[in-house]
Amino acid sequence: MSTLFILNDAPYGTERSYNGLRLARALAKLDGETVRVFLMGDAVACAKTGQKVPGGYYNAGDMVRMVGSEVALCGTCMDARGYADEDMVPNARRSTLKELPEWTAAADKVLDRLRLPLDGSDDMLEFGCGYGTFTLPAASRTHGTVTALDIEPGMVSLVAQPTGFCSLAARCR
Repeated sequence: MSTLFILNDAPYGTERSYNGLRLARALAKLDGETVRVFLMGDAVACAKTGQKVPGGYYNAGDMVRMVGSEVALCGTCMDARGYADEDMVPNARRSTLKELPEWTAAADKVLDRLRLPLDGSDDMLEFGCGYGTFTLPAASRTHGTVTALDIEPGMVSLVAQPTGFCSLAARCR
């Protein structure tokens, strides 16, 4: 089974990225599991090398190294935060938001676990669609109306553009 983890939160301040990395590491140890981790937004800081944390605290950079799987970093997010490729731990690499939907589509077993409509007639609603990372692969499984919402109006128009997954222009609101 192929599983994709997409982390957005900063390495410290909440436990979301920490717990996501812990689960990714545990799952990667199981036979027959393929795990990929995509860090975007503030989560790219998880892969920063040379982090110094107080004794007894976890080090997000060490955790990224211990995932033992493919770890990709949003290059635009790295640039916005002033990170260069050499600032990151060895097993994490610069990537693009073009690769993220490809990884999402390849991890279709995760979408199945969410019990998304497979009969092709259900309507869908996604809050915070962003670039359509989940919207596009999930929408390819239904012919119903796809409602994608985001605080940034430009994101919804991006999702509605014809893509390799499916054409949502006629079905996206």
